Formats: sequence, C-alpha cells, structure tokens
Amino acid sequence: MNQLYKRYDDSKKCWVTRYQGDIYCMEIDSVNQAGGMLHVFAIGSTSDAAHVTPGVAGGIVLDITSRPAKVVAASKVIGEYGNTGSAPNAWQFTRLGSKAWGWINTSSDIHQGVIEGSMSILGVHGKEIVELGGFASLFSCEDCAGVKGTADDINSAIQFDTLNDKPMYPFTVRMFGKRNGKPLDITYKNISFDPGTGRYRMPKMLLDR
Repeated sequence: MNQLYKRYDDSKKCWVTRYQGDIYCMEIDSVNQAGGMLHVFAIGSTSDAAHVTPGVAGGIVLDITSRPAKVVAASKVIGEYGNTGSAPNAWQFTRLGSKAWGWINTSSDIHQGVIEGSMSILGVHGKEIVELGGFASLFSCEDCAGVKGTADDINSAIQFDTLNDKPMYPFTVRMFGKRNGKPLDITYKNISFDPGTGRYRMPKMLLDR
C-alpha cells in the first residue's frame, strides 16, 4: 500500500491520494489470499464532498509465491462509487474464473424518494484492476413518473457459473420485484466475458433498469 499510494497519514490512519482535484483517504476494505495471490482492496473517502461527490476504490494484487512478493496488478483508483464522498464498503471477494478473482458490490443513491443502484464487477485485466462490467441492479420509488399508485421495486441477484471451466466464468442475473405495479421476474443467463474488450457482454435491458 505504501508503494501504491506513497503517503500514509498517521493521524487519519489512511493512505492519501488525489483524484480529480479531491484528496481521498484510502483505507483497506479487505485482504484475501487465493491462487497464490494476495488481493488487497481499498476504498477512499473525501471530506470535501457534495451529495453527488463519489467515493473511490483501489487495489493491488501480489504474487506471494515469489520472493520477494511481486506486484501482478495495481490501480490507485479503479473507479467512482457511492456518493457524499464515500464508497460502499464490504466488497464481496468473488471467484470470477478458473484462475481469476475479483470483487462485486452495489453502489446506490437516493434522490427525492427514488433509490437507484448499480452492481459493479471488478477484477484484473492486464496489469491493472478495472471494472469488468456492471448493471442497474435495483430501483425503488413510491410514486414513479408522478402517477399515484404506480410502484416500482426492483432488485437483483447474481450467480457465477463456477462449473463452467473457463478463464472467466459466465454469470446469470435474476431481476425481480415490481415494474409499473406488475410482478417482475426475469432471468438473464450466460452473460459472457469478451476478452477483446476486457468486459462482460451486458444485455441492454440490464443497463437500462
């Protein structure tokens, strides 16, 4: 972490980095060991934040089978997540492929009674940790489009096909709840990874909520 972020603030007990003009305080969210690698995931917050100001995430993957340990991939900032200057914590360390691991989490926000959230899938691509895919994973409002009695309450569940022995597993997303007051239960199967773009091929409907 010292190598990645350079400066540790003893008083705040975090590593300091600058991103798009803001100073972020990076803290370790999780440390996991898998496949001879040590996966360190960090989240960052900034005190100088408006509601729309995102938090950030970063990380580093080390090959601990070598001596000394070797950096396999690292990103000071992977992307923007959350709001009011804070990123969601407790990212779920997940097996993404036969030899690939990463993290998933939902980042949500609320505006005037409308809750929207998106799930992000992060992992190693080349020598960086990047966002490999994402989709609109939840939506909730009591009075959508100003129509009384119309309620949307949509959630989702994701499951990776770990029995499919591929470098990157395909996955299934189930969307369920209500849309326009009517029951909703749709499953999108076999969402696969495109090695050319380094991202999952997401169905348009998932991106649109």
